[in-house]
Amino acid sequence: MAVYLFAAFMVLLVGASVGQHNHKKGIVLFIFLISFLFFALRYRTVGADTPVYWSMYSEFASHSWEWVLTGQRFEIGYSIFCKLLTYISKNPQTLLIASGAFISSCVSWFIYKYSKDVTLSGFLWFVLCIGDALNIMRGYMAFSILLIAIDRLICGSKKKFLLWVLLATTFHNVALVSLIFLLPINSGKKYKKMLAKGITISAVAFLFFNTMVSIGVAIFPQYRYYLTSVWGKSNYLGSFVNILTYGLLWIVGTQYLNRGQEEDVKSAQTNYFLFNAMQYAFLFSLLTMRMTIFNRVAVLFSPLSIIWTPLFLSNIKKKQERKFVAYCIAGASLSVFCVISVLRPEWTGAIPYRFFWEAR
Repeated sequence: MAVYLFAAFMVLLVGASVGQHNHKKGIVLFIFLISFLFFALRYRTVGADTPVYWSMYSEFASHSWEWVLTGQRFEIGYSIFCKLLTYISKNPQTLLIASGAFISSCVSWFIYKYSKDVTLSGFLWFVLCIGDALNIMRGYMAFSILLIAIDRLICGSKKKFLLWVLLATTFHNVALVSLIFLLPINSGKKYKKMLAKGITISAVAFLFFNTMVSIGVAIFPQYRYYLTSVWGKSNYLGSFVNILTYGLLWIVGTQYLNRGQEEDVKSAQTNYFLFNAMQYAFLFSLLTMRMTIFNRVAVLFSPLSIIWTPLFLSNIKKKQERKFVAYCIAGASLSVFCVISVLRPEWTGAIPYRFFWEAR
């Protein structure tokens, strides 16, 4: 727990010392470096899913390309990625290093390009996201590719968005859900009205969840086994924490955004996109109360809170109010991290953190 807090506060310290207006690249580079070291230097037990990735990497090293392409459980893109890495080294630590470099690079690039406050984004990355990233590494590799897809969509290229989404699904098929961004599920002239509509949609989905699942497994019967697996169980406590965290960020942030008053078209598209991302983070966190598997869907959207938060804070005109809200969010996020770390460390398996040399 202490090493995560150290990283988060080091980001704040570096940001406060150098100032992001003149040293934005330097701060983002620092965020990348610390994030990469978290991935690369961890022991194979850090992250609940990491032991599976570790053992399967050895399988990729010992089997033929035919088995890699047709005879194992993971998606084709991730499988090829692992097999190619085995030509560099058969040590599974190579996978942790390479995946960490990729995830940290994409996240840092997105922070640099879209965050209104890279220091705050870095802080939120370490207290809200990196534990999950160390756990569901493959999902976060897909998410990292989706960041490129999102960038293309914000820039107005739906075709390139689709291509990048398809690539992301070759690392984790849940990435296909991100196509929801192309659907006009919630649009309007005012964000506050869209917020009310989004909450209504989420409530309806929660109330009619069983009907939706029945329709879903009828269309995709290969996912029926989730209904009776550990992923088919409810997770009220964990979901409540996520709903409280991302729901409040979504609701509070909406109060400070004014649709139609953005500086340019790209800013308007960015604001609208992030608004919907937070809506979906709230929706799928809510559905996780009914079925745990939806948490894997929620992580496609919830990490974008590290960009959403500085965005709406930048719209608060009064400096003192902006500082107060920022401190409240930072404190609340830190509290969430501490509560989960102390009471429910098994949720991610990333606490306590262990360096790979500690096991020797």
